[in-house]
Amino acid sequence: MEMKKPAPQTTGRHKPRGFLQASENAWEIAFVSPMLIGVIILVLFPILATLVLGFADS
Repeated sequence: MEMKKPAPQTTGRHKPRGFLQASENAWEIAFVSPMLIGVIILVLFPILATLVLGFADS
């Protein structure tokens, strides 16, 4: 039976694990935000405007 080697200990010189995840999240937001803005302007705004104007007294 072989004994497992202990995991190497870090000395704090490396970037934290969350750094890569935060960077990936920033890129995801950068690529998705134009699509979200387009959906809001071209789809949601006309729907809301129709509802408001439909129930408004003229």
